Amino acid sequence: MNIIKKTQGVLDQLSGMSKKWRQKRRDIPFDEMQQYMTVGEYQVGSAQDTPNGEDYDLIVYKDDEGTLHQALRPVDASDLAPEYVRKFDKRLDRYQAFVNKKTGRRYIVERQLDDFVDYVNRHIRKGNNSVNIGVLTDTHYKESDSIDFYGHNGLTHVKEFNYLEDKNILDLKAHLGDWMDLIQD
Repeated sequence: MNIIKKTQGVLDQLSGMSKKWRQKRRDIPFDEMQQYMTVGEYQVGSAQDTPNGEDYDLIVYKDDEGTLHQALRPVDASDLAPEYVRKFDKRLDRYQAFVNKKTGRRYIVERQLDDFVDYVNRHIRKGNNSVNIGVLTDTHYKESDSIDFYGHNGLTHVKEFNYLEDKNILDLKAHLGDWMDLIQD
């Protein structure tokens, strides 16, 4: 009986690998603006999945250390200040997500949270005897950069969690622990 289970497991793995090999490889980046690697100014819009599908000037520049950055500025902006910024991360071999300069939140996450709010609003119980509680845990904020979910990302997650408060969906927010990590030398 045990040999049958092991054989079936091996066959399932081989089947999965076979399906994966047969899939077409996509050379399309998950983010259309990842391809802009040359310093300059470009016109981008809904085809590049910009915030709210609006038209922007995409400015690509290098800082003093030679790191590539991208900035999005509305085409009709009265000043030169960008609305969204991001930088190229050599460890990831791609740009990080765009962050709103005012809110510190990623617009792609706000879009996902908008979809979540729409879903919850269709299933929520309205009335005085109802409480909606948002729970966040394990942000593990620390004063060091990291490519995983910890590090500066922890603070970003808290800011994005606060977006749900802006959408008036929560009566109470709670953080259940592991708020930050201490760095020991």
